[in-house]
Amino acid sequence: MKDDYDSEQEFVFDASTVSILQTIFFNSEQPVLATTARVKFMITRQDEKDLLNLGYSQEVIEKLKPQEAMDIIQAGLKATAT
Repeated sequence: MKDDYDSEQEFVFDASTVSILQTIFFNSEQPVLATTARVKFMITRQDEKDLLNLGYSQEVIEKLKPQEAMDIIQAGLKATAT
């Protein structure tokens, strides 16, 4: 199992990147107030517990990317029987 600690990293975007993202996601010309985003870069013990409760095997969990694991957990997506 991986260490259980805060698994988010902060990135700061320049004004032009924020403007592009704003246009893509919000289709707006209004200024964006926040210029940081958080990206998950590891699967924590709690994530593993949550995935196991959703029916995922340890083997499958070890192959998941951190963002995939977070998306699965947030959606409550149960493992399918194979």
